[in-house]
Amino acid sequence: MTERYAKLGRAHIAKTGNTAKVIWNMLNRKTEQEEAEQQGIA
Repeated sequence: MTERYAKLGRAHIAKTGNTAKVIWNMLNRKTEQEEAEQQGIA
């Protein structure tokens, strides 16, 4: 359930800005694989 919201959050952060993205990554360091995928897309 949490992972679903994490993906939605990342999609929103990609549109809103870098500061929120950095904070989200600090809170969500556990999902490094998804982080790598986001960097590949963005």
